[in-house]
Amino acid sequence: MTKEISLREDTIRQAGQPRAVWRFQPTPFVDGHRVAFAVGVFRHAPLPGESDTRECVIDVPDRWDVLSLGLVRMTEPSVEPDPMWTIVGVLPWDAQTAGGSS
Repeated sequence: MTKEISLREDTIRQAGQPRAVWRFQPTPFVDGHRVAFAVGVFRHAPLPGESDTRECVIDVPDRWDVLSLGLVRMTEPSVEPDPMWTIVGVLPWDAQTAGGSS
């Protein structure tokens, strides 16, 4: 639930109730690395079209009985990415342009 919706007069959120129905606990860092999130894409989900030059495209098998899963990993500041996990390269996170704080 967005902040704007929760502040509306006719909101379904009850007073004192958090905006999210669950609390996300990120996976712990192990040796400075962790899985940030996973992306699963079924064969029928992608639509035909040109790729954005900013996208990282990973070839996956074109099979109806397979769910392709991509694990997005992150490191703590000043920890080098593990080359064993690097497939498409390092994507630096700029917290200031992403709306976060450093």
